[in-house]
Amino acid sequence: MNSLKDLYITKDELREIYGLDMEDFAVDETTIDIIINLCVGKAITTIYKLNDNITSDKDIYDLIVNNGKELSFKKLQYQVIYNYLYISSNDPINDSIFDIIAYELKLCKINGIQKGVNVKWQIN
Repeated sequence: MNSLKDLYITKDELREIYGLDMEDFAVDETTIDIIINLCVGKAITTIYKLNDNITSDKDIYDLIVNNGKELSFKKLQYQVIYNYLYISSNDPINDSIFDIIAYELKLCKINGIQKGVNVKWQIN
């Protein structure tokens, strides 16, 4: 059975696709895995926050795979990791993360009256 973890970005993909060498930021190999898991976890939590129709990791996996959005999901993960390392380790989720989730992955509810404005602004 396939799981969302199968779609997690690897340190080799970060280096080869995005030019981000995680070994520059980590003391050892386990630290790299911890950073990746932490950042991907934040991305997944944000997807849950923006779309209450998604109830499980399997829902996210199915939506990504069935719609051929694997590369967009990798981009999302890279952007969260980049934000974590270079912008804010406290909160790497910013507007660029919301945009990838809403407009590329199509995993965010969009307000029907205000097309193009993602639901982030309506969460209390």
